[in-house]
Amino acid sequence: MKFYSLLAAIFFITLNAFSQKEEAYFTKDSVSNVGFNVTLYSPAENARYCQIQYDNSVKKYTPHEVDEYGVKGSVFVSKEIEYKNEKRKVFLERLTTGKIVLYRYVTDNDELYYYSNNNKKLAPLPKNKNGVSYKETIRKLTSDCPEITDKLFKRIKYKRKPMATAIRYYNICEPRYIPTFKTGLLVSLGLHKNTLTENMKLSTHTSNPLANLSYPFTTNFAIGAFIDIPINFTRHSFHIEALINRYNHEFSESVIANYNYVSMMQADLVLKLKTTTLQIPVMYKYSIPYNKNLLFVNAGPVMGLTISDKSSLQYNFYNGANQTIDEELVDNVSFGISAGLGAEFDITKKFKGIASLRYTMQSINNKETFIQHLIAINFGIFI
Repeated sequence: MKFYSLLAAIFFITLNAFSQKEEAYFTKDSVSNVGFNVTLYSPAENARYCQIQYDNSVKKYTPHEVDEYGVKGSVFVSKEIEYKNEKRKVFLERLTTGKIVLYRYVTDNDELYYYSNNNKKLAPLPKNKNGVSYKETIRKLTSDCPEITDKLFKRIKYKRKPMATAIRYYNICEPRYIPTFKTGLLVSLGLHKNTLTENMKLSTHTSNPLANLSYPFTTNFAIGAFIDIPINFTRHSFHIEALINRYNHEFSESVIANYNYVSMMQADLVLKLKTTTLQIPVMYKYSIPYNKNLLFVNAGPVMGLTISDKSSLQYNFYNGANQTIDEELVDNVSFGISAGLGAEFDITKKFKGIASLRYTMQSINNKETFIQHLIAINFGIFI
């Protein structure tokens, strides 16, 4: 019993410790006040006031009255800055801690950054100053960390998250995966299988002749291009492809069918699927650096657009007669889902390749035609 009581005590102490990290506070005259309902408004408003919500009113504290306040993981510090040739005391949002402390200041019409390094005086970090860009300034400030690469400077933007991430990488100064925008060419080799929808399984040859055929696995080949669009500096990205898929296969079955006024005549039911489609997967991608390679998983919706359709369905009767069947065979527009895993790797010093295994299920929007299943191995090269 004592053991469970101890576990319960540890749980509540830990929970309380984590909750305190997110607890709102403000510091006035070097005294911290915890547990107040600190409210955030617009970034410009947060730079002017620390606002405390009481029962029926809101109390506004200026940067002259409050030293610091924080809520929901954001911290605002009272600092004196020079803005447009005048000194003013404002709340700066503190974005990083460590060797370089980065701050953001937002007005109704402007967004500026300030920094201090090695406990030196607060300095502005303008977008451009005397022909020197903020990227060049950050490059000079972080020159003592070799892990800050050109890839990072290409990705920096004069915005809150990219700026904070760049300085945070410097403060940690460890090898980091820096995502970049990528384009490439792709070849897909796989196995394709059509399966019947529930509606088709309940059909007979009189209502849907497609239900009388069996559909073994067939080969599939597609070529196309892709782009990777990174989401900020994270391991998350969007992976979008455009694949041209040419499908040309035939399925047949011996059946009994009606011909003109004669019923129950022997015939071969022949389905020829001959299509060219444009497949557009739009996938979320999560990358995991591993040694010098990059492992990833991806998943997302797929849209298929039929470019060309020369498919046909007909009875070839044993007496030599033929009868074409008017039946919907292919969706003009189809939707599906796709998921897979793979790796990016170096082919040579200049070229990088990609390989992945993927499963796709498509045509799930139409109850009268097939559900298409595709298991494919994709090979690509970045260009």
